[in-house]
Amino acid sequence: RHPFAVASSKLRLQNWLWVDAATTLLEQKHLVDDYLQPHVEMISSVSDPFEMHVLLWSIMNMVPLLQLPESSLHVVTYEGLCRTPTEELKGLADWLGWDSTVLEDPRIESAVRRPSRTVRSDSAIQIASDPVTSWFEQVTADMRDRGLKILESFGLGDLYDQDGLPDPTAIRRFRMSA
Repeated sequence: RHPFAVASSKLRLQNWLWVDAATTLLEQKHLVDDYLQPHVEMISSVSDPFEMHVLLWSIMNMVPLLQLPESSLHVVTYEGLCRTPTEELKGLADWLGWDSTVLEDPRIESAVRRPSRTVRSDSAIQIASDPVTSWFEQVTADMRDRGLKILESFGLGDLYDQDGLPDPTAIRRFRMSA
């Protein structure tokens, strides 16, 4: 899910089990040695809550993208599940070697589009708003600029386009540049 959507959601809900200070990650010596050393100064200096969530998102996405070999990694995006669920799930099924013809059943897409039992009444899916882009209303241009600087410092600045949609080739470029 787009890092700004995640950060916006974390700020709004504030009751998720989620690390709320990236500095706690600096206590993990191997994590720092293997992945975070170039970012220690930024991790230590971020105090704004929105920026903190973008920073945490960056770390939580950068590490597996760098750590896992290509053969052990298939990326499924929230945006893909929302916009083109059948195609997103077919890609996953194919990658896993599963029979994806079951996904042709229209009941599958219907089930994927059905809100969960825990969905909040103000959720984008409940108020007929686009769940992929509804965060645009809560994130100011200044917040986007500050968040983008963090993403860029981790090499993740181009994972999403200006419309908030993932760029499928950006992950491959990121992994090759590391």
